[in-house]
Amino acid sequence: SEPVSKRRSEPDGGRALHVDALQDEWLRRLGELLEFRPMSERNTDGVHNALVYIAGILEGCGFCVTRVENESGGADILVCVRPPSESISAYVGLFGHYDVEVDHKDTDDAPWATEPWVPTVLDGRVYCRGVGDNLGPLLMRVLVVREMISSSATTGDLPGIVWVLHGEEEIGSPFALQYYSTLHDSVREVAKVRLWLEETGYFKADASQRVLFHHCDADETLSQAVRKVLCDVARSFGRDVEFQPRYLNKAFGADGCPCLKHLVRGDVPYLAIGPNDVQTRIHKSNESIQLANLPISMLQFQSVLLAVAAGYRAKVHKGQ
Repeated sequence: SEPVSKRRSEPDGGRALHVDALQDEWLRRLGELLEFRPMSERNTDGVHNALVYIAGILEGCGFCVTRVENESGGADILVCVRPPSESISAYVGLFGHYDVEVDHKDTDDAPWATEPWVPTVLDGRVYCRGVGDNLGPLLMRVLVVREMISSSATTGDLPGIVWVLHGEEEIGSPFALQYYSTLHDSVREVAKVRLWLEETGYFKADASQRVLFHHCDADETLSQAVRKVLCDVARSFGRDVEFQPRYLNKAFGADGCPCLKHLVRGDVPYLAIGPNDVQTRIHKSNESIQLANLPISMLQFQSVLLAVAAGYRAKVHKGQ
């Protein structure tokens, strides 16, 4: 039968992403990023190069990219802001990191079945360091946003985006824990964020999706719209969806995550969606994602952005 990604790449009201082409580009660009080996624990030059790579794509998408210097010599922070389309009042907040864990070739519980710094497709999964944490989900979202901006069908339907990225997650996020506490006061667009998106999300062992949707009662209309588009996309691929009202588990705990500690507040909904699953093996050898989860995640991310834009365009038109 025809691959799922190609079936879903057909235009749907002029808005569908060409996910098959994006998937190919995602694999290629992931390989380019991994050539830098951006391990914050061992390779600061590689982390710097990953920052420049990501910043370049976002600048090309019309983001105002501010690079916040880490005076201690560690990785800098990127604060990237793009205004909404005309008549749309809301922003979506995104966060993540562009560094990766070391490869653990000599110390992990199992040897790598593939070269960790080269994305390799094996039995329907993509194996490499960072594919799940966090280069894979980050790069996927960057490419989807770029595609939406370049499409005449969606360019007028985009919310504003505040995208905050740092490069020290794998060493405990010291600079981000310090700096993110200032963002609500120093970046005025943060106050206009109506939905925060976690760096990724998860699919379960039975291929159904576990969506973490917290504080969603803060905006019931938006909550219903987001739930609907997520379920519509998942079910078009034959996947069930389970919603849970909590945050994504963090290696350093919620207080050790600068995004949960300083950016996400209880009066703004929080959503965790993305291509990872229970076999992704974050921070271990043979890190991987199921390739079939990628087109679902691309289309859900696009659909959430469109849902936020539609909801807040309606509010503007009603004079709210």
